[in-house]
Parts: sequence; C-alpha cells; structure tokens
Amino acid sequence: MGALERMKEQMKAIPLYRLDGTTTVDHELEAYASVLDRCEQTLLELYRENFAATAESWGLELFSKELRTADGTLAEQQSAAKVLFSLDDDHFTKCDMEKITQAAGLSCNVEEYPKEGTIRFVLLGEPRNLARSVRILRRFFPVHLIGLVDHRKDAWETLDNRNLTWSDLDRRGLSWEQMDQTDGVIEI
Repeated sequence: MGALERMKEQMKAIPLYRLDGTTTVDHELEAYASVLDRCEQTLLELYRENFAATAESWGLELFSKELRTADGTLAEQQSAAKVLFSLDDDHFTKCDMEKITQAAGLSCNVEEYPKEGTIRFVLLGEPRNLARSVRILRRFFPVHLIGLVDHRKDAWETLDNRNLTWSDLDRRGLSWEQMDQTDGVIEI
C-alpha cells in the first residue's frame, strides 16, 4: 500500500471529502503521495544498505572499500564483503575460516590442530596480493588461536611425492625444524 492509498484510507473516516479521483483534493493527495513514496523508497534503501547482512549495492561497495576485501571488479568486492559479513558471530567454524580465505582471495586448505590451538592455511597457489590477504585474515581471525599462512613452495605433499626414504632424510642431517623451514610461514 502506497502513500496515496494510506492517505485516502485515513480521510475516508472524515466525510468532508469526496475522494473519487476527480476532485482537487484527490490531485493534491496524488502530488503529496508521489513525493512521500520517493522519500519512503529512499529511506528503505538507506536502511537496507547500512547493514551488511541486507546490503545489495552501494552499501556493499562501502563495506568492501572499508575492509579492502577484494582486488578486481566491483562484483568481486561486493561478493567478498557479503561473505565476510554473513559469518556467524557466535560460532566461528572451519567453514567460516574457509569463507574468509576465499573472500580474501586465497586458494588454500585450512588445517586445524586443536591440541596446539593452531590453524594453518596452506596456500594452493600464488595469491594476487598476499599482504592484503593476511591483513584481512588478521581482522577476522580469533585472537585465542594461532594462525599460520603457509606459502612455501615445497609443501609436505610435494616432499612426499619425491619418494624419499627416512634414510635419505637422515643422510642430510637436518632437524625437524630445518626440514619444516618456517621461512615461508606468516603468523597471523
């Protein structure tokens, strides 16, 4: 129901006006209603765009600029912002972490190590902007956990595919830390 219908409904209770669409009062109400309808639509849009959960256009653009969430097109930025703001505040799960990494532009596996309180993000490829992606992860990552972004070229899977035996590894005389080479790991 628009403003015109609401005003006519209210005025029908007062039998002073004949509201059949031909009177001056009808035309005045139509003029008022057109302005009121535009104001109402603008206020509804403002309300919708000010909340990340309901934003659809310029609100998402503002949120994505504020978070600096995505390189690329406006649609990619809006999509990333919508993902980040759709996270459940009460339960931050592995699925939520995967959503964040995807929104941050990272293609990776999320590995959980509950005993150590550590989450490792093992990159599957080269990100467009690693520093930006890490900055976004830091904003959303739970402070009680240790987060590691692993961007080493030789992942354990690659080393496993070389078919090295324990004897081969022992001959090198390396410690576990040296084999693990933490220089390609960024702490969040």
